[in-house]
Amino acid sequence: MRKAGSMVGSGFPMFRTRVFTETLEIAKLLGGLPSARSALFEIGIPQSLLGGRYTAYTEPSVLPRDGHPPVVCFGSSGPFVTIGIDTENGNVVYVLDVPEKPVNLVNATAILFTQTVQALIGRFPYHAKDAENQELDAVSAELREIIRSIDPEAAVLGRYWPSFVDDVQMGDFNTEDILAWERRSNSLDGPVSRLSDGCPAQRFVLLGSPECYAMLH
Repeated sequence: MRKAGSMVGSGFPMFRTRVFTETLEIAKLLGGLPSARSALFEIGIPQSLLGGRYTAYTEPSVLPRDGHPPVVCFGSSGPFVTIGIDTENGNVVYVLDVPEKPVNLVNATAILFTQTVQALIGRFPYHAKDAENQELDAVSAELREIIRSIDPEAAVLGRYWPSFVDDVQMGDFNTEDILAWERRSNSLDGPVSRLSDGCPAQRFVLLGSPECYAMLH
């Protein structure tokens, strides 16, 4: 199995951050969460994850939630999932585009979110398109341990990152597809929205996602 750094060259995914411009509204919402404020407006948060699984917004926005504190949104994970900071506790959460706007944990803090994305990009490549099940199982176990070592709360089954690793174990995020996405993204001078139609990485269904929601209601 190839390890991180064993096949790095032009066209390979790179970890980059985006520092947002602070607004008065968001500064007030994050007034009691200095680490979250620092992550967004000083340190920066990740620009993207492999294949566009997550992409940062150009600017953060505020998502109101009936009966709950708002979420400061800074990115998306597909067309129906928003990633942001829960202003009640500083957790990074994903918010589903359904009327109830339920939130589910991604990472305990924005700093841990950044560290997780950086580590997962740093571990790439994961496997070839024709990888055998044994290799897929091994790299998936390694990714789960990477996530657990950074943020144990994020490694709980059913949450965002374990769902990502489940997709890796199914054969998604293989080297060939990710490099093809990177080439398209670079040729457009910016990230394309997701991996192309038909790529297995579009199959993922988060627990509680609109797809799952539709199946349960």
